[in-house]
Amino acid sequence: MKVPKLIVYDLDGTLVDSASVVADILNEIRVELGKMPLRKEAFYPWLSLGGEDLVGNGLGVSQNNISSYLTEFRLRYMKRTTPKDCVYDGVFECLDYLKKANFYLALCTNKPRVLAEKVLIDSGLKEFFEFIVAGGDLPNKKPHPSNLISCQNYFGVSAEQMILVGDSKVDQKLASNSNVPFIFYPHGYDDGVDVKFVCSRLDNHKDITNLFQLKNAHTYI
Repeated sequence: MKVPKLIVYDLDGTLVDSASVVADILNEIRVELGKMPLRKEAFYPWLSLGGEDLVGNGLGVSQNNISSYLTEFRLRYMKRTTPKDCVYDGVFECLDYLKKANFYLALCTNKPRVLAEKVLIDSGLKEFFEFIVAGGDLPNKKPHPSNLISCQNYFGVSAEQMILVGDSKVDQKLASNSNVPFIFYPHGYDDGVDVKFVCSRLDNHKDITNLFQLKNAHTYI
């Protein structure tokens, strides 16, 4: 694998295990609707798809009612703190290494910006990312390639100088649509990633430092 200049990360299921917070909120609303709560794993298939799909499927409500429930879900989310222990093992060490080695770091998520930034601040990850593209920033959400193109344009790099780290089929499809190598983090919300087409697998985030052991990534190209 060529050493990149820019490493783009997904958020939920890749850097932060947000499933417990999300499940708690959705289950609160489910109970209010007279429905049984679900195990947090039941929500995994929808966590990478964006708010409409997550809330619609997670609550089992009709398309016509999603908007009001999505608003309520997000209001409750804003009142919750994402604990720092929700950050996956090795993330802080990995990002600290990459930042000190002068890699460009960006975040690409379907979570709306206000929630994405709140999660980053709560978890202590905000300082590592110079650029964020979040849900609602662009006309199309992931896996549309415009999301990675915005990262590429911000840093002035080519697709060959980027990689994407993620945990889901949405991330894998985004990488494929953008002709960008995909590094798979399997301990998130894997919803059927095709491992035959991943560039590398990270069992711990610190493993990425073994791939890119350079004092200065900008000496590559």
